[in-house]
Amino acid sequence: MEDWAILLNYMGRYDPRDPLSLNHPKRDFTKLMERPMEGWRIAFTPDFGMFPVEPEVLELVERASNRFKEAGAIVEPVDFHLPRTAEEYADIWCRSISVDSTIEIELDKQNGFDLIGDHREELPEEFIYYKEQVAKGGVLDYYRFNCARTELLDAHEDIFEHYDLIISPTACCMPPRNAEDGNTLGPELVNGTPVNRLIGFAETFLANFTGHPAASVPAGFLPNGLPVGMQIVGRKFRDEDVFTAARTFEKLQPWRQYYGTIDS
Repeated sequence: MEDWAILLNYMGRYDPRDPLSLNHPKRDFTKLMERPMEGWRIAFTPDFGMFPVEPEVLELVERASNRFKEAGAIVEPVDFHLPRTAEEYADIWCRSISVDSTIEIELDKQNGFDLIGDHREELPEEFIYYKEQVAKGGVLDYYRFNCARTELLDAHEDIFEHYDLIISPTACCMPPRNAEDGNTLGPELVNGTPVNRLIGFAETFLANFTGHPAASVPAGFLPNGLPVGMQIVGRKFRDEDVFTAARTFEKLQPWRQYYGTIDS
């Protein structure tokens, strides 16, 4: 955690040439992460009200989340109420992050380099699929993306009205094995429910959607020796709260000794 804090101390600075950069007072995350968590209120969700989660993963992460009680925090279960399924949000997310690559591919094609036409066999079919879906889209697709993002943002902010942090599993299932061709996909089913194999088995893309700061820390190991992650999500622009929680958990359940000991 100290490495991460030092890195963000240098990265988290205002840049007037970046339209999304915020001129916040400079923060020293190496000091802020050492704050006590006495009285902090933590919301625990296994699934954000929509993800299927394997019981072994849920049990381990829930047990890990309750360790914050040892630091004086209050940990309580919460419910999320969202109008779409996790598979729908995952599909919208995959489309949204394919916009920039689709633009670059089309511009390259105009300049004489046809990535899809000349190198299709080298590219994952999932990449090509979402590129083609985005290319066929229109302004209403951007509107639908914004609607989905607003739904997720409102759901998070409803929780943050009463809690300092949200904790969940990082992934819903046991870690998938890396594919030999480099195109690793998740399972088709989690707990008997179909999921988007690119991202639908992970609960992390929601924070990417909303812009909340988030971290994944090692929650422990399954009986087969594979690791499980616990996601910590903080309020908007409260990165230091995520640092404090992650650092506190690192002290309660150190993980440094496990680096380099797990086979892929």
